[in-house]
Amino acid sequence: MDRLTLTVMPDDDGTAELRGHVQGDQFAGSGSAWFNVEALEAFCASLNAYPIDPRSAPVIAGGYWDERGETLRETHLAIRVTPFDSLGALQVSVQMGEPAAMNEPADRGRSVSTWFIVGYNDLQLFHSAFAKVLAGAADEAVLTSTLG
Repeated sequence: MDRLTLTVMPDDDGTAELRGHVQGDQFAGSGSAWFNVEALEAFCASLNAYPIDPRSAPVIAGGYWDERGETLRETHLAIRVTPFDSLGALQVSVQMGEPAAMNEPADRGRSVSTWFIVGYNDLQLFHSAFAKVLAGAADEAVLTSTLG
């Protein structure tokens, strides 16, 4: 069964660690990254869009940035939701990786990258669950596909 589970560990400084676990077919992985709480709330709000525009698809990505803070040089957690077909299916793409050790090249960390298909109903349930997590009213949000 394809599923993405997210938890949030808030800090007192307005940031939070977003932890994720993805499982699909023979693949599974875990990762986490730090975000401003506002970025997490904006990502959550973007999950409520209908229809999802591929040019402004819900996406969140974190890890280690370059010196200018413009490009991720190591992705530790990335989630993107895009339209999949004309029937309303959506593709959830997930990338998770561990940080490379000190002074090691960025590609030295282990990572997993996978995707699965969900429907708008699945995404709506996930949006509601993730909003509860961000509000501190739930421990985790799970996105599971009810399609095929």
